[in-house]
Amino acid sequence: MPRPMDDERVAALLKQLHSSRDRAIVLLMLQGGPRPGEVLGLHLEDIAYGRRRVVVRHRDDHPKGARSKSRTERVVDLHEPEALAALSTYVMNDRPTDADSPIVFLIGGRGLRRLEALSYDGLVRMFARACTRAGIREPWVTPHACRHTHATRMWDGGM
Repeated sequence: MPRPMDDERVAALLKQLHSSRDRAIVLLMLQGGPRPGEVLGLHLEDIAYGRRRVVVRHRDDHPKGARSKSRTERVVDLHEPEALAALSTYVMNDRPTDADSPIVFLIGGRGLRRLEALSYDGLVRMFARACTRAGIREPWVTPHACRHTHATRMWDGGM
């Protein structure tokens, strides 16, 4: 059975996310429910700020191999304002401005891999480090657990 994270774990995790990119990724998965590969494959054109949604498209062009599981396009509504605000903050303020890539989530900083697309392994490492700092590191607490958490919250809310 899928295991959702409780509110205390979610709060502890969010408190340990140090960059706007990492916060936007986790909030998108928690409040929108896309899979980790779908978040990593988002392009700038997939974000509809006015409609408060992102479009998840099947693509095979991610340079690090991240892709969506489904081959169908779907819309992810962001009813919680926090996820869209975090995504906007990252794109407008912290995403490298000199990037040629249409992919939303890139590696920043000054290192050799700067401007490369974030890989699934990079996402897992970031998530694991934040969970360790938060004291919630357990084998079932993975990026995909954010999707389970979202689905459980939707179910509990009557959907």
